[in-house]
Amino acid sequence: MIKHTRLILVFIVIFLIDGLVMPGVFGFRESIITTIFLFAMILNWGASASVLWLGSGFSLFLEFFWRIQPGSLSLLFLVAALLYFFISSAFSVKRYAGAAILSLGLWLFLGYNNFAVVAEAFAAFTACFILFDRVVEVRKTHAEF
Repeated sequence: MIKHTRLILVFIVIFLIDGLVMPGVFGFRESIITTIFLFAMILNWGASASVLWLGSGFSLFLEFFWRIQPGSLSLLFLVAALLYFFISSAFSVKRYAGAAILSLGLWLFLGYNNFAVVAEAFAAFTACFILFDRVVEVRKTHAEF
């Protein structure tokens, strides 16, 4: 089971890093780390009910905070979860392979013309996976007799 409070704390840390640290240190006007966090949740835990609820809540919060049109980010998240569900039912998708494909997709299909975006995206996916493994660890307890 996902530890929800720890996941919310990881989201807050990534949100602050994306909004305060990255623009101040590297001079990025806008960054994509918070959006990548949402996709990393899907790649890490699949399209489960708790991931969909938490991701939709995070998306609605980001839409309100960034003052973007309601439904634009949350619908993107839900469509990505639906696509992952269909793709994972046909193929075995490993999380780092999915992260590499999504990072290259940002560069090739969405028109970002800088390879630094791909490097930032893959580094953000890797950081999210490490945080998920270390902080939001899913522990299964076994009853021993």
